[in-house]
Amino acid sequence: NLLGHFYFNQGRYADAAEMFSQVIKLAPDSLYGYSNLGGTYVRLGRYSDAIPMFERSASIRPTATAYSNLATAYFNRRRFIEAASQFEKAAKLDEKNYAIWGNLGDAYYWAPGMRSQAPDAYRKAIALGEEAAKVNPRDAILLSRVAGYYAMNDERQPALGYLNRALGILPNEPSVRLKAALIHNHFK
Repeated sequence: NLLGHFYFNQGRYADAAEMFSQVIKLAPDSLYGYSNLGGTYVRLGRYSDAIPMFERSASIRPTATAYSNLATAYFNRRRFIEAASQFEKAAKLDEKNYAIWGNLGDAYYWAPGMRSQAPDAYRKAIALGEEAAKVNPRDAILLSRVAGYYAMNDERQPALGYLNRALGILPNEPSVRLKAALIHNHFK
């Protein structure tokens, strides 16, 4: 498992997948082996292969992380209703996680017939994100995510305010710059 993490962190995803497959062979009830293999498949863009790994991990021990990982794989396969269902399970297990609530908002937004539920999920993500920002007001990634949640709720001023704070802290951070592009495009 440690060697798999080493390979994963080095971007050697095929080698990591091989190591995490060995974990599963040696310890078939290892939720971490399945979760790690699923995460590696996600990095490889193999979402269809990741889904059964995350399902198995969640069946061994239901955790917010297991459900969130499964939801992300569904989301990336454009299976938005299933993603929303799994993010709902994750949010029940980790009610204070702003990222899960934001991801749930995204799933609702794209799921057919569920868009009306997105604003409430984004509001919850905003409230939790703002609380987290009180602890670390220089977390540019967090600030950019809160900006994104405001944007998805069509709240231009707070979205741009949080975005400008994030850009002021880490102007060259790729994820912050991506969020900036998405937000500015949203308000075009």
